[in-house]
Amino acid sequence: MDKQLSIIVPVYNAEKYIRTCLESILRQGLSDEDYELIVVNDGTPDKSMECISDLLTAHNNTIVIEQENKGSSVARNAGLSKSTGEYILFVDSDDLLIDGRLKLVLQKALETQTDILTADYLKKNNNEISTIQESPFQQNIQWEFLTGREMFFKEARVTVWNRLFRRRFLQDQQIEFFPGIYNEDILFTYECYLKSEKCVRTNCLLNIYRQHDASITSLKSIKRVQDTAIVIGRLFQFKNEIELSPKELKHLQSITLKHLFEMFEYTESNIDGIINQLQALRCLSQYAPALSFTDGLFQKIITILYRISPRLLMIVWKLRKKR
Repeated sequence: MDKQLSIIVPVYNAEKYIRTCLESILRQGLSDEDYELIVVNDGTPDKSMECISDLLTAHNNTIVIEQENKGSSVARNAGLSKSTGEYILFVDSDDLLIDGRLKLVLQKALETQTDILTADYLKKNNNEISTIQESPFQQNIQWEFLTGREMFFKEARVTVWNRLFRRRFLQDQQIEFFPGIYNEDILFTYECYLKSEKCVRTNCLLNIYRQHDASITSLKSIKRVQDTAIVIGRLFQFKNEIELSPKELKHLQSITLKHLFEMFEYTESNIDGIINQLQALRCLSQYAPALSFTDGLFQKIITILYRISPRLLMIVWKLRKKR
């Protein structure tokens, strides 16, 4: 029998946090018959799985998927392939759910049959999380009903862990995570926006996002730059795969350009040495060779410089930034 909800948790090097994460899921006031908990062991080398073995065996709605380490995007796709829930929630193993809030947002999703329900969240560091005694009180929880295209313009956040996705919508639109990259949430979320008809956005606080030194957003590597190039290339391809209005195309170009400049910023700040920077930027020619921007003279000049050399564009960008 299908469940109302599938919660998918990839696990890799999460020994410090995974038990707290799962305990927060189990405090949502949902019965085991209502949801399934899919834990994907992404080849973790630490004792993460041992830390939660008793929690997994104590409930009959848990599924464990074992795989070699392939990254969270592949782990999430593996969880999706096994899921039966009407809705999907992706939870990162170092984050928490705020007590009782999942039941509330799930009820609204089921009631409205929305494609995507986006909730709010808190950012806390380890010390702040350890001092939380009870769930934050909220008055006047509001629900806003939008189309996916409206969300595309209004919602700047591109995280997946604060959203419920209708599984049938993901299946019908053949949406899954791009395998093997950081920042896979960006492509997944924007594609969902552009293909969805019904969305709900709420100020209800669902998650606590844990900020710590080992989080994936703090990792510094050439691979992260290369993965951003893949994201830029895929965003650019959306215009060929999804019918867009001129206004939507303009906004997509603006988003793509923003990620390109963020890539330059990251490369300059975190990749040491000109040779390593060149190696990082070279992937733009591979993954986004035909990248172009057409909204106004500034974007057209950027396109010309990019076609000559992404490195040249980065130099001009650095000079302009210093002015």
